[in-house]
Amino acid sequence: MIFNVESEEVPKLDFVIEFNTLFQVFTRVIGEINKESTIYDVLASEISKSINPPEVGAYANTNMQIINTISNTGTANINSLDIIDDVPKDFILQKSDQIKLILKKPKPENQLEIQDRSEFISKIVIEPDVQDPEIPHQIIITLKNLKEIFIPKAELIMQYSLIAKNPKPDISYNTPIQLKVNTEREGDIFEITTPQEPIIKIRYIQRKLKTLKSILPGDIKGEFNISVKIQNKGDVELENIIVQDKIPKGFSLSEFTPPEDTTFENIQKGPQSELKVNINVLEANKSIKINYKCTGSGEYPRNEPEITVLGRSELSTLDKIISKDTPVEESLEKTPDIANEIVPDIEVSPILLLKINDAFSEIYNKIDSSITISELYTTLDEMLDMFPQGSVRVVYKSFLQEFQTIEDKTRKTIGPLQDSLKRKITLFEKRFK
Repeated sequence: MIFNVESEEVPKLDFVIEFNTLFQVFTRVIGEINKESTIYDVLASEISKSINPPEVGAYANTNMQIINTISNTGTANINSLDIIDDVPKDFILQKSDQIKLILKKPKPENQLEIQDRSEFISKIVIEPDVQDPEIPHQIIITLKNLKEIFIPKAELIMQYSLIAKNPKPDISYNTPIQLKVNTEREGDIFEITTPQEPIIKIRYIQRKLKTLKSILPGDIKGEFNISVKIQNKGDVELENIIVQDKIPKGFSLSEFTPPEDTTFENIQKGPQSELKVNINVLEANKSIKINYKCTGSGEYPRNEPEITVLGRSELSTLDKIISKDTPVEESLEKTPDIANEIVPDIEVSPILLLKINDAFSEIYNKIDSSITISELYTTLDEMLDMFPQGSVRVVYKSFLQEFQTIEDKTRKTIGPLQDSLKRKITLFEKRFK
């Protein structure tokens, strides 16, 4: 900077700078952010069903134990629980107050029975509430307020008993179970079933029944003592056994005291009569005697009693199996009476008789091998041409027509159907010979 100054004396100069500052402040935050993991509780559960024994005998009464295990496999406490357990027909379920619910905690290891604890139980019911093996049932259980006890890794054990009541070998007895689970803070319901649908397996057991009949003279002339012994030589009990013993023409029933747990009726059939006895139950490897007296004149002709095992609900004769909606009396009226219709009005050569005998043997073998009704009908139909023209052929045709009316031709020849088929064919074969 250059400037001029006039003065009489030498000027004294001072150096002064005056200024105003213009400023801007920049701010800066110095720090750190830490993000921690967020833990969410997970609702999860598993269920399994144990059936003991896993396999029961067909047409037998077997005690069974069912154990359902429900596990808390998640990290959330289970608060509410719905169980729907299906029980198939042909099984009797115990009453609802005999169902046990046991909750097992992992730490400390202890268990708590809760089936009688009202603070945890909303309902335990069986629908329908009748002990009827003819219809399926459901066990419905609703539990509440479990959050403090049904913790992760805990298990709820559900136990109850069943009685297998004459299950059939040709039926699949599925026993599905469904589970609905929720937490205290309710969200979407967690639903689960077993990985594979549980099935009660049925093992076919051959039923063995033996009949012995004796006819002895009585204390007075014209009186005869008849004794029919029924032996159950199998390993399963037999229910609803019908014994039909014909009383020949010229004789009448004079004395009879029915055995315990049986009912009877004396049916008049023209000049003959028939003693029909119904045995409710015959235990395995047991026997029962039917003793009665008949009076008349002449020799007492021998005939063998006819035995039919109906079972609890099975219809043992072929005619009854054909139409389950048809009353028994009506069905029997429509059935050709093979024993009465066949008359010996034909002669058969020894060679043809041998062929027919072989054909009957083949039929028995096929029935024992559990073929279908359709396959059996085909085999029987192929035999028709072996029979000469006459009443035998006519009745045999009537016998074949019974098979055509069976709706389920895929049904296999096992159980009562097998017994009734063999009985009918045996009767036809004997009358033919």
